[in-house]
Amino acid sequence: MKKIYITKTLAQKINVPLKASFAISKGALNSAENIYVRIFDSHGNQGIGEAAPFPVLTYDDQNESYDQIQHILSRLSEKSLREAFMLLYSSDFRKSYSSITAFVAVETALLDLRARNYEISMSSLFDFKGTNCANTNLVTDITLPIMDESEVKPFWNLFSEHKFPYVKVKVGHESVSADVHRILELRNIAGKGVKISLDGNQGCTVESALKMLTDLAQNDIQPLFFEQPLAQDDWQGMAELTQKCPIPVCADETVKTAQDAIKLIKLNAAHMVNLKIMKSGVAETLQIAQIIHASGRQLMIGGMVESEVAMTLSMHLYCGTGIIKWCDLDTPFFFTESLTKQNPWNKKSAALTLPEGNGLALDWSYDE
Repeated sequence: MKKIYITKTLAQKINVPLKASFAISKGALNSAENIYVRIFDSHGNQGIGEAAPFPVLTYDDQNESYDQIQHILSRLSEKSLREAFMLLYSSDFRKSYSSITAFVAVETALLDLRARNYEISMSSLFDFKGTNCANTNLVTDITLPIMDESEVKPFWNLFSEHKFPYVKVKVGHESVSADVHRILELRNIAGKGVKISLDGNQGCTVESALKMLTDLAQNDIQPLFFEQPLAQDDWQGMAELTQKCPIPVCADETVKTAQDAIKLIKLNAAHMVNLKIMKSGVAETLQIAQIIHASGRQLMIGGMVESEVAMTLSMHLYCGTGIIKWCDLDTPFFFTESLTKQNPWNKKSAALTLPEGNGLALDWSYDE
């Protein structure tokens, strides 16, 4: 193969309203204010990537991420694809940028470009077991954001046709009682067959988390697991809750790096970990996945408020590695418009199928 050179780069801010406010314990988004990157090469290929800032979680915003993306892209200008990866993964490169989402957007676009030039699916780049991605299907949950009890039915009506087998319920914003009543309302509307998980997004305490589970148990509800109930740096509290909790505790914001994953294992601070490329980067997510899987703990994969671009990369991670159990890849369902011609979320079903083709196997169409 001839040497591949980067010939052109583009970064574009795109704001897409959401069908429902995506509210968590720390804040809310009513629209996705994301940035999309396209990198073109000398072979006529195009790689795409996405930055999805969620300021209270990623600690950046659209403007900061966009500015840093532009700076990163300027450093890649006219470099070969190999040189671009060497720069991106050099020891000091990531440290020189405060915006993780900016890094992820460029990293994703370069990986897409690499896979397209190799004429392979992106999932093949993440194949841990040499299975050649035998599994190309998954089932995702849907997230019930924090909202008033009266808003649960209109929300569920938006997505009831998708047949979600389980729902992630955001909790920890106001009171245990409010959260429990919202969950009971969901069960009344969706039926007892729909399973739930809880996501505190750092909004609970050990005491409030345990009380919530007790109150739910009294109503014959046992969640699948409890994701990030405590503050991300409350290692002692996470370890205590892991010992006391009647259901698995899942770490999210607590584990952003491979070093965090090692620390979690040493302290036994969770039973499982939620992977997200927007908090860690793609290569770092792979390292975290390997470490956690080797410890015997379960993995799930989720994201910020991402469109089909970033979420499809996470689908490739799920299918390629073959070691992730739970999927929370639902946010494209919240978008009021698509950015690509065909994508797994267009069918309006909880059952998602990996798109066929090279790279991400997505065709950018927003400008058409």
